Amino acid sequence: MATTEWINDYIRDELFAALTPDDATFLMRVSVLDDLTGPVCDAVASVSGSLMRLRRLSAGNQLITCIPRSEVRYRLHQLFADFL
Repeated sequence: MATTEWINDYIRDELFAALTPDDATFLMRVSVLDDLTGPVCDAVASVSGSLMRLRRLSAGNQLITCIPRSEVRYRLHQLFADFL
């Protein structure tokens, strides 16, 4: 099995599977963005409350991080974004 397959298996089994269906759909929709902010994610995912969702998700997932010196900008780790 290639290295990327192991990584994808890990992300799928340990991170993605733990998400609620709503959170999984949200992340798949916003994974095309480099920087995640509440208003932009609201628009792209057609939802409201994205900033609070990003804060909650980043607290439980090491691959969703707050951009340093910012309380409102987040980023997906590239491996996680590629998986999504």
